[in-house]
Amino acid sequence: MKKLFSFLLIITCFNSYCQLYKRAWGTLLPISFKTICSPPPNCDTVYFHNNNLVAHLEQKSNTLYHTDFDLNRIYKTSTINPSTSLFYTIPHTGGGSLIKSIKTTSKGDLIICGRTLVNGLATAGAYSTTPIASLFTGSGYVAKIDTSGKLVWFTYFHPILQNSSSLTVDKNDNIYIITDREKTEKLTANTFQSNGDLTHPLIYMNAISKLDTNGKHQWSTFYSKDHSIIRSIIASTNGVYVYGEHLESNASSNYFGSSGSFQEYATGMTTAGTNNANTVFISKFNFNGTRAWSSYFGVDRSLAAQNNILSYNSSLTVINDDAFILTNHEIRPGISKNITTKGVLLEAPVSNSQIDITLTKFLGNGQRGWTTFLYTGNIIEANNIELFVSSTVKKTDPFASNLSTNNAYQKNHGGTDDTFSTIISTDGKKRSYASFYGFVGTDNGVAFPTSKGYFCIGYTFGNTSRFTSLTFSTANSPIKKLSRNTKGELTFKGNYIAYFTTESVTNKEFNQQTFNVYPNPATDILNIQSKENLPENTSFTIYDLSGKIVLNHSAVHSNLNQMNISNLSSGAYILQINNPNINQSFKFIKK
Repeated sequence: MKKLFSFLLIITCFNSYCQLYKRAWGTLLPISFKTICSPPPNCDTVYFHNNNLVAHLEQKSNTLYHTDFDLNRIYKTSTINPSTSLFYTIPHTGGGSLIKSIKTTSKGDLIICGRTLVNGLATAGAYSTTPIASLFTGSGYVAKIDTSGKLVWFTYFHPILQNSSSLTVDKNDNIYIITDREKTEKLTANTFQSNGDLTHPLIYMNAISKLDTNGKHQWSTFYSKDHSIIRSIIASTNGVYVYGEHLESNASSNYFGSSGSFQEYATGMTTAGTNNANTVFISKFNFNGTRAWSSYFGVDRSLAAQNNILSYNSSLTVINDDAFILTNHEIRPGISKNITTKGVLLEAPVSNSQIDITLTKFLGNGQRGWTTFLYTGNIIEANNIELFVSSTVKKTDPFASNLSTNNAYQKNHGGTDDTFSTIISTDGKKRSYASFYGFVGTDNGVAFPTSKGYFCIGYTFGNTSRFTSLTFSTANSPIKKLSRNTKGELTFKGNYIAYFTTESVTNKEFNQQTFNVYPNPATDILNIQSKENLPENTSFTIYDLSGKIVLNHSAVHSNLNQMNISNLSSGAYILQINNPNINQSFKFIKK
């Protein structure tokens, strides 16, 4: 009876692969292209994939908004199917416009910000009806788009801080923006810092501004000392969190550390004979522009985690009034690695490398909740229940073979680089899921969690085939072909998006490949014939009826694969065929 139960359990896991999340659908995204004639009339079509993504998930409707290659069009995708539709295009003729950040209000309207060279875009009553000149390219702007894709208001603004998550919206739909301002400007009185740091040679310094839901300016405050940079800003239920780096701190620096916070002073670490400590800080501002508290973090040189897929930093997320940060630590000989708390996922770093990454929870009162090391992590998002950490993992990573969990959608690394998504509990004690998503090429992406699943969106290049029916695209995908960069290029690239869910998958993804396994019974050779050529990341695993693995084999890129089973004992076995898009099992008899 016990053997029968084990066998039934094996078959159940074969059918679902014990996956926590199944892929509901996957598709390639529309790709931008331009026709170049050099010299005329020798024209060629050049394709561009988007490796500088701007995206945001609207939690109530589970709609993902994302930009195209040129960063001037916004598309939207729902969880229902892989259909992606154009939502809004910012005017970009006559100079160009870029969207650098997208957020949504409580009503589902979009707030966008970026830079533009286009004149005449401002609406009546705007903060500035003319572009604001600076040393940077173009003027900053902020705009509101309603749920139908119609412009509500547009204002020119000060230069939006680049490479940072520079926009957030609070529970009352007020807007907070990180900009670069001339340090000699006089900003709003009675805020935290109305003057810039006049003792430093930098001309432009970071500032925080608040607009109301109608785009009216409320206040602005500098937030800068020496050379410092804000990486992320997110509103919580009771304030606004700011995460950044003090690039020129020393042992006596406490500008970004307030009395009574977790860490009032910076590390004082010296680099190349200077007093450059480069210590991260996490701060909380009140909604009126004053600061509630601030804390440094790190006993070594520390930096906010960076990514190679989003055009902005996403190393900070917030759940209610708690903040969670990803931090890179430069571990030096003789400096303690004991920066974690007890009982967390990883109390010690996973390697002897000089760079280690931590995930830390800060409470709304300025105290640290917990810190854990991570295997890897560059981007963090949350769905108010769990933390989703994304990163890019190379196949050569020594830990790649052990990173995924047993319930992963894709347990094995697929190619050169793969997207890697991990779900971690808000108490920092466990990870409930960890999965690759990638194939033979170089694949980079990020997970955006919904209420019952997550989107994975990113780009791929270096693929040897342009067809993705067995990889990124499901049967109902509107786009299944990758593109070349030029006519002579031998590899293919493009952008992809997929949705993974804990709910039942009703599409035909898992049945789109037909197999013929023969002969049955078999003596020496078991033939596995497929309708299409199988990708090389397909595995064949044979189990006996107790669930023990007795034989493993990797596929060749062919529609006919063979396994030598001559050394197996006579009896019944289960053949499992597995790659990220195929989950099928077959029973056969060995004579």
